[in-house]
Amino acid sequence: MKQIFCLTVLMFLSIPCSRGQENNPSSNSSLTVRSNIAATKVFDDSLFLGTTPLDSVPVKPGIHILRYVPANERSWFASPIMDTVSISSADRVLRTADFPILNPSIDRSSVSKSSSISVQSTNNFSIYASTATAVVSGVLAAYFKMKADNNYGEYRLSANSGLLDNIHRYDTASGVALGVSELSLAWLAYTLLSR
Repeated sequence: MKQIFCLTVLMFLSIPCSRGQENNPSSNSSLTVRSNIAATKVFDDSLFLGTTPLDSVPVKPGIHILRYVPANERSWFASPIMDTVSISSADRVLRTADFPILNPSIDRSSVSKSSSISVQSTNNFSIYASTATAVVSGVLAAYFKMKADNNYGEYRLSANSGLLDNIHRYDTASGVALGVSELSLAWLAYTLLSR
């Protein structure tokens, strides 16, 4: 009976040891990471593994979500890269994080810069011209309408039929100026939205 008890205890003690070896990071699975940006931070899920170059870091078998963050993580020139990798037991996995390199000191648009300036100045002229036309014609529409209203007030007091011709002329001028103002605003909206 004592022998059976000892065998049972030894068997139960050996089971956790063999399971621990399966989940142990040193189960011969490793991860190596290279990057075109020096000192890139490497994360496995939320666990920080180190910075590149990262050589043969022991990892558990399974699916891992790797995140590569440039050393200057607040720079908008290189955003973090996410990578999903499946690692089996005894795998040696090599991953490379290739960030697009944007060099702000190199002006790549210098060839087309002169043509874009001339187009830009034409668009600005159209904006300024339509804005000025809309404002001036709007002011004129208000001025002519006020003149027509003043003449109508005088006509009601004096009943002078000669003032009716002035009222009609000012109302017509006000309507034309208002139409020009609305067309200028429509052209301004078209110019701004087509940019």
